[in-house]
Amino acid sequence: MSRLGAWFARLGILHERIEPGCPQQNGRHERMHRTLKAETTRPAARTLLGQQERFDAWRSCFNEERPHEALGVEPQPARTSLRRASGRGECPARLPPADMTRPVWKEALSRSIGVGASA
Repeated sequence: MSRLGAWFARLGILHERIEPGCPQQNGRHERMHRTLKAETTRPAARTLLGQQERFDAWRSCFNEERPHEALGVEPQPARTSLRRASGRGECPARLPPADMTRPVWKEALSRSIGVGASA
């Protein structure tokens, strides 16, 4: 288990996977990726830095300016505020060996997707 995966497990965050080749099981996420690709990579930026700047600007708009249906068609900051969760701390640099195991599904190893945000 990765350091991040172990940290999530300790916080009670469950990582759920969909079946390979079944994007309809995660339609909202797939739709977000389609919009991201359409609005930031067509055409692609000339440099990696330029492309990263496009992704950062899109993420900011998507998370902070775009109206959300679940929030009464208001942007997220109008209803929420970003804050550090108390008592949870940072992801530690080193973790003791995990006392939990998870099954390894060999087909899934070649289909990993990472999602992150810059600080």
